[in-house]
Amino acid sequence: MLTALSLLAAITWHSYDDALARAKVEKKLVLVHLRAGSEPANNVADANLARVEKNENVALLLDSFVLARTSLPIPSVRADEPALVAVDPAGQVIRVMPIGSEKEIGGMVSSLRDHAAEQHAENTGGDRCAENGSENGFHAADRRPCRSAAPSGSAAPEHERVPTGIHISC
Repeated sequence: MLTALSLLAAITWHSYDDALARAKVEKKLVLVHLRAGSEPANNVADANLARVEKNENVALLLDSFVLARTSLPIPSVRADEPALVAVDPAGQVIRVMPIGSEKEIGGMVSSLRDHAAEQHAENTGGDRCAENGSENGFHAADRRPCRSAAPSGSAAPEHERVPTGIHISC
């Protein structure tokens, strides 16, 4: 089992294209740090993400995703400020979120992990974690989130709404 300390050392940000390729193989969502807008705004976002990466609880959550960092445009997203963009392995944008404080980022990543767990359960015909073995809310074999780790009946949090300055094209 990976310890939180080894996860902290293992956080790697890939290029967008490499992350999509890895996500297809690993069957994970891609979490993209989109650097957009002014340099001061990007510097604040970079600093907030650097603090998040050092938080062992959030590091465990980040391990549920393939991470990417880019300043290049993402298809169907126009951002005027730095953002975290959740993308499925096929490149479809799931959610766009502003990069806020460490606590806000942790909440967003947790919500996305729960979304991934729900999607996994749908794709596998239900929650099979008990059959396949799970460890701390993740499948033991491939570290994908288990549905049982997601809170049931929780309403969509406020941060799931697309913020001003970030647009998803339909």
